[in-house]
Amino acid sequence: MSCSSFQLLCEHTQILQQNVLKVINPNKCSPTEAIQLEIISLISSIVDYLNNQKQTIEEIIKKVCECSQPLNETINVDPCQELCLIIEKPKDRISEFELPGPLPLPKEFNKLNDDFGEITPYYSHLKEWCRKSEAHIIFEGKDLTSKTFWQLTKNLNNMMVVIQTEDNYMFGSYHSVLPKSQDVWIQDDPNHFVFTLINPNHVKPCRFDPLPTNNNLLFIYGDNDTDNVVWVNYCYWITCDNVIYLWHHFPEYYIDTTGFGGDLFVGCVDWDNPNEIKKVYVLEWVEKK
Repeated sequence: MSCSSFQLLCEHTQILQQNVLKVINPNKCSPTEAIQLEIISLISSIVDYLNNQKQTIEEIIKKVCECSQPLNETINVDPCQELCLIIEKPKDRISEFELPGPLPLPKEFNKLNDDFGEITPYYSHLKEWCRKSEAHIIFEGKDLTSKTFWQLTKNLNNMMVVIQTEDNYMFGSYHSVLPKSQDVWIQDDPNHFVFTLINPNHVKPCRFDPLPTNNNLLFIYGDNDTDNVVWVNYCYWITCDNVIYLWHHFPEYYIDTTGFGGDLFVGCVDWDNPNEIKKVYVLEWVEKK
């Protein structure tokens, strides 16, 4: 409806209401006349409401037209021409709404967060103890056999084994001298130590050096052994069924600075209730080239 037609409707409604009031006295009218007055009053209210809404709608339409003007100008640009403008835009004129390639990662995020899993919070401790630049993961998982372990480690120079139990206790050992073959003991390793990272006794991460009397430091079982994997004497022993045993005699062959002895690593040592392995990490520590 045009503005002139709507204005005419308003005027006619007012005239109708005035003429009816001349004919019908609101104070002395029949029921039929009262209904007629109500209908005319209702029509008048509707017209007034529409008139108010018309003004609001006109204001909205005006604002939409104003906002759409820049859009119309953009649409009128040839798409191929617009694409060329984007491609040819100098790189030093990137606006605040354009992304200049991948955003830099925070300094706290590094490769360790991806590669070392649950060892990551303790990586700095391990690095300090080994006095090496960096580590590489050789193996992460379980279901180890002696044959698999030997194939993984026989060419390593500085090996670290980290065991995580189903109770989420974490400990392991470091070896800078590895056997030349299976089924033989490493009796001398000047850099060997064992360590705890997480334990039930709430002891902070710490390392333990072997006593001079400890001459059995590392033993990798032969391929034909279907029960056992690797043995660090007087500390731990891994079997093929994802079980690890720990030794009561630990403080007799290692310098125990905690006083917990063999119960340090996973709690009370009980050969009848061995600890289930959740994951084994095998790392090689190297000097960065």
